[in-house]
Amino acid sequence: MRLVRALWWSTAVLAAYAAVLGLTTALALAELAPSHGQGMASTVGAARGPLAEGAATAPTGDASMRGGHAAAAARPRVQRPAAGSGTPTASATRADTASVSTAAAAPAPPAPPAVPSPATAAASDAASPATGDALRGARAWLEEAAAEASVRAWLDAHHPDLKPATRAAIAAAVAQEAARRGLDPWLLVSVIKVESDFNPEEVGSAGEIGLMQVLPDTARLVARSVFGLTAFDPALLFDPMWNIRIAAAFLADRLRAFRGDVAMALAAYNAGDGVKQPTAYARAVLGWYGRLRPR
Repeated sequence: MRLVRALWWSTAVLAAYAAVLGLTTALALAELAPSHGQGMASTVGAARGPLAEGAATAPTGDASMRGGHAAAAARPRVQRPAAGSGTPTASATRADTASVSTAAAAPAPPAPPAVPSPATAAASDAASPATGDALRGARAWLEEAAAEASVRAWLDAHHPDLKPATRAAIAAAVAQEAARRGLDPWLLVSVIKVESDFNPEEVGSAGEIGLMQVLPDTARLVARSVFGLTAFDPALLFDPMWNIRIAAAFLADRLRAFRGDVAMALAAYNAGDGVKQPTAYARAVLGWYGRLRPR
C-alpha cells in the first residue's frame, strides 16, 4: 500500500513539474515573439527607410489582422545621436540618402549656382525653340549689319563718285539679299563690278538694265515665280534695291541648278543655261571675288 502511494505521489509531482515546465516554455515563447517581430521590423525599416515617420497609423481592422501586423505597426523610430555621443546605436537609410551621419553636424553652406558651359547653353537653346530662334535672328541681323558696313566702307573708298545715297542703297541691298538668298555679299559686289562698275543707269546692248544688267524678260520671270508678282515694270530695274533683289534671286537659282558650281552658275547667269563650261565672264567675276572677299 505504501508502495502504491509513493508511486502515486511521484506521478503527481512529475505531472506538476511537466505543467510548470510547459507554462514556463509558453511564457518564454510569448516574450520572444514580439522582440523577434520588432527585430525584423527594424531590419526592414533599415533597408527600406522610415517611410512613415511622423505619419498616422493605418486602420487596424479586426483582431486577426492586428495579430498578424502588430510588430510591423510598432516600428521603432531611429533617433539621431547627440553631438559627441560617438557611434550611434542604430542606423537607417532613406530612399534618397546614402547613410545616416554618425554625429550631428552644422548645416553645409549652399552651393554656388553652376555656370552653364557653352555646350550646355547651346543644348538649352536647342531645347527651347523660342530662345534658339531669337538667338539665330540676332546673329543673322548682326552678320547682315556687318556686311552692309563693310560694303559701304569699300564703296566709299573706291567709288566716291557715286552719291552717298546711292552707295548706301547698294550696300543695304547687297547685304539684305545676300542674307536672304544664302550668298556671299562679296560675290554680288563682284558681279556688279564686272556688269556695270556700279552705274545704276547702265543699259546694255541687248537691253540689260541697271547694276547687275538684268534683262526685262528675266526680271518678269523672276518677279512672277519668286515674288508672286503678275506684272513687273522693267523701269524698277534702275532702282538699286529692285535690281539687286531680282538679280540675287536669279543667281541663287542658277547656283541650285548647277549644284553649287559657282563658275558654271555665273556663266549661266550671263549667257543662259546652254553653257557647257565656265566663260571669260565667269573668270572675270571670280577674279574680283578672289580679291574682294575677306580672307
